Amino acid sequence: MKDEAIFFSLVFSLLLLALPPSASALSRNPAIRHAALDDGLLYQVKVAWKDGSTTLRFPGAIDSFSSGHCLSDGANPGQPLPLEAFFRITYTPGRAYLTLRALGPDATDTLTVIYGGTPYVFHLVASAEPDYVVTLRPRSAPGQEKKLMTTQRLLGLIDRAKSYTLLGQTYPETKVGIQYETPGSSTEYRDFRVVIAEVFRFDEADALVFDCLIENGSDRPLYYKPQALAIGLAGQVCPAAAVDASGYVSPRGSERVYIVMVGTPHGGRNNLSPKNNWTILVPRGSGEDRAPSYGPDVETAGLPER
Repeated sequence: MKDEAIFFSLVFSLLLLALPPSASALSRNPAIRHAALDDGLLYQVKVAWKDGSTTLRFPGAIDSFSSGHCLSDGANPGQPLPLEAFFRITYTPGRAYLTLRALGPDATDTLTVIYGGTPYVFHLVASAEPDYVVTLRPRSAPGQEKKLMTTQRLLGLIDRAKSYTLLGQTYPETKVGIQYETPGSSTEYRDFRVVIAEVFRFDEADALVFDCLIENGSDRPLYYKPQALAIGLAGQVCPAAAVDASGYVSPRGSERVYIVMVGTPHGGRNNLSPKNNWTILVPRGSGEDRAPSYGPDVETAGLPER
């Protein structure tokens, strides 16, 4: 009897070794992803275009969605037909999920899904190794986890600032928790100036996003250091937590840049209104500084959860 038990144990072990890796590690399959719902995060999703499809699952029924280049197979009131479609969305109203498929290998787009009255932004990229299922789970209750202002969250704030006006026209609820000002003030330099077109305050993140226009008034190219951009207020300087800027402005040209300010230089909350006498500090650079720059992850303690 003992020998028989040993025999079956060896057979079972050999069968396990013969199984493909995916059969013994389905729960760890990188194509099946889980993420917490976070309206300050820009989700990166690899969408199937060769085989299969990609499904986005929410905890409950989706309110609506919008995009620039997605063709929808389901009813979505208020969603205009795209002039050029890069993705196909299959969706049935009232369902808690939608299915995506890329229409070409180089397809890319931004999809905004409204769930529970809150917008969630997804950056879609076609891939031969896609995410087959992305499941969004509810966030933890207040006090259960510490908020981390990651680079993705910072870029998500910039993306929300860029789409604030357009998205707000269709979905006014997306403006909740955001303070907005259009100061039009400028910081003057010898041969260029920086105009602050818009300032957004995201209360939950204690963050401000500055939409600025750098105008080069000279006949020479302007090089500056994106990674060294900063915000000035009442003699205090706060380095940018993240920026969307190239570091270059052509002669007599202009460039739009976005700067994120989070908390204070000492790590506390700033609680600052967007309505202030801001200045934008732009250190000069060289051609070697020409590259989009995004700040490191910033840990912000004590942010309120919703």
